[in-house]
Amino acid sequence: MMPAINISSKNLANSWTLFVNKEGDIHAANSEFNIQKTAWFQIKAYTERAMKIRGPCTGLFIDKNNCLYCSLVNSHRVDKINLNDETMQSIVAAGTSCPGPLSNMLDHPHGIFVEMNFDLYVADTYNNRVQRFTVDQFHGITVAGFGAQVHFILNRPTSIVLDADGYLFIVESQSRRIVRSIPNGFRCLVGCSSKSGTSSSQLHNPQVMAFDKIGNIYVTDTNNRRIQKFNVHVDKRPGT
Repeated sequence: MMPAINISSKNLANSWTLFVNKEGDIHAANSEFNIQKTAWFQIKAYTERAMKIRGPCTGLFIDKNNCLYCSLVNSHRVDKINLNDETMQSIVAAGTSCPGPLSNMLDHPHGIFVEMNFDLYVADTYNNRVQRFTVDQFHGITVAGFGAQVHFILNRPTSIVLDADGYLFIVESQSRRIVRSIPNGFRCLVGCSSKSGTSSSQLHNPQVMAFDKIGNIYVTDTNNRRIQKFNVHVDKRPGT
């Protein structure tokens, strides 16, 4: 096992979320409303401020065109910035800045994910749903939770990931579980009792999840002060 590498900087204090791009650059949002970029030069890490944001950023994503998305939880929207543009001018990708349940609104958004075709998925946390926004469209489609075609109740979704086959994985902080989509529905993968606890099969206020390259799931188990790894075999046959 490779040793852990510690990247310390006062600019990384109270980091809430991060994203690592394919080049290995780390973008992290901190409590001073900055997004810091850490790049590697030979064996030394160099950290600089990548952009200023307008409040707490609870989700970060960088798409294949090097556009950065930030979910502004208290502003109830997702902002987008082209990192190749020297002006670093942000635009609104989703939300109206006012909380609400309409298709063009968000309420305390958290995790975000952008597909290869640039569809934006948002964990619309306080609306208990996941919204999909197609390119240049400000009215989202509910793909999971309250208002979706398939009836499935979500309880404070905070993180979402799509796998290579387009299946959706959702962390529910208040139901203390991870669920995934299946043809014509959803099923639970982790924490299916929905009861908090400290056993290896339980979670307590989980927040963020990620896959490794072979499909294992890592999740921040916040109130248990740990990160859990789950070796999950995903069977995608209909009805599973």
